[in-house]
Amino acid sequence: MKSQNLLTIRVLEHFGTWCCTDTLADRKTISKRFKDEGLSFLTITLPNFCDDFQKSLDQKKVSPAFFAGFAKNGELPRFLGGFLDLIFNRASGCLLDNPSIDAIFAVRQITLLYKKIELPCTQERVDSAIRRYLQCELEVKEAESYFTQS
Repeated sequence: MKSQNLLTIRVLEHFGTWCCTDTLADRKTISKRFKDEGLSFLTITLPNFCDDFQKSLDQKKVSPAFFAGFAKNGELPRFLGGFLDLIFNRASGCLLDNPSIDAIFAVRQITLLYKKIELPCTQERVDSAIRRYLQCELEVKEAESYFTQS
């Protein structure tokens, strides 16, 4: 399991060199969160980070609701901050006029590295997914009955 953490750090360091940005704090964050949260940090948390990142690119601004679970400095998360500073204005959260395409690529590669890895889930996660699915089904049926009565 340590190999996934090590690979992520090596990918981070590679892109840090490529984009001329310091990654020391990011390496520490990855190591600590991997130790505390396990593989789900790489397979769930980082892809969720990327979802917010991509929404921010689409909206040309970072929303205050984005990047939950990550400390912020200004409008941007501290995590991957060197890369994000090449893409967004830290004070306003707005997309820069000329964002770094290399930094955008780097953030996506780092955060999506383990998104598609197929691993078994804990029973707790499976049960939670089933509960959410059943709740959604109930809500759909309620909505259907509301519209068919009208």
